[in-house]
Amino acid sequence: MSPGALSKSMKQLEHELETKLIIPAGRGLAITDEGREIYVSGQSLIQEYERFLSSTKSAKHQDRPLRIGSFEVFTTHFLGHALQSFLPDLEVFASETTPGEIESSIIEHRLDVGITYAPVPHAELDFLKITNFEFAIFGRRDLFWRVPFLDLPFAIPITPIRGFPANIQGLDAWPEAFSRRIKYRFELLETALDAARKGLAVLFCPEFVIKLQNESLKPEYRLTRLPSPAGMKAVKQSIYLVKRKSSIEDQNIKKLARALRSIVSGGANAQVYQS
Repeated sequence: MSPGALSKSMKQLEHELETKLIIPAGRGLAITDEGREIYVSGQSLIQEYERFLSSTKSAKHQDRPLRIGSFEVFTTHFLGHALQSFLPDLEVFASETTPGEIESSIIEHRLDVGITYAPVPHAELDFLKITNFEFAIFGRRDLFWRVPFLDLPFAIPITPIRGFPANIQGLDAWPEAFSRRIKYRFELLETALDAARKGLAVLFCPEFVIKLQNESLKPEYRLTRLPSPAGMKAVKQSIYLVKRKSSIEDQNIKKLARALRSIVSGGANAQVYQS
């Protein structure tokens, strides 16, 4: 610092403190008694500020758990694959919740990011569209391939959702314009999948889920895409990552987005048999 800049800074400090800190002493300068008192008492403030800077830098570089909220489609049937292939070194806190609750948990800082295909808009949140996927009917080919549609025993989710398009019945995105035979209502998707594997039911769910679970099943338990009822168009949804507008889109969120694009898009090739 140049002498002129130092002199200007000292005068500014004296003005802010309303106290004379330095006085001429011969050919040099001397610190006033008030200046010495301020110097002594100011040491604790400087030390506290240095501790604050140190803790801030440490927290910035410290690996923290990424708190992710979603529903079972993603926490059970996507997240494990994503951590293995894209985020192997990341510590994760995963919470299974519902549309609406995902958004409120992020706003209240209980979660960092959400994965959803049923977004509930909020002014404090960003919804980053990642990719699309398709729902279809799945069941055991050996048991249900030639069964008329209205005789198929569906297993559906119990959980109601709010904020979804009006033409969708529930969490499994079934179009309300088409009636179906509902035999089972389950809280968990995994329970419905187990019933389908055992040949007790069929279900309407994302194709990528079936592909992921078929990879670890014996051929006789794998599920096949079954024909849709006449006139029913493809049911497609978009996947969104949800975050606070005030939070930075860091590398972990970007890796999570890449995992969704890769795994979900790859899941669009679930095996479909032709009659």
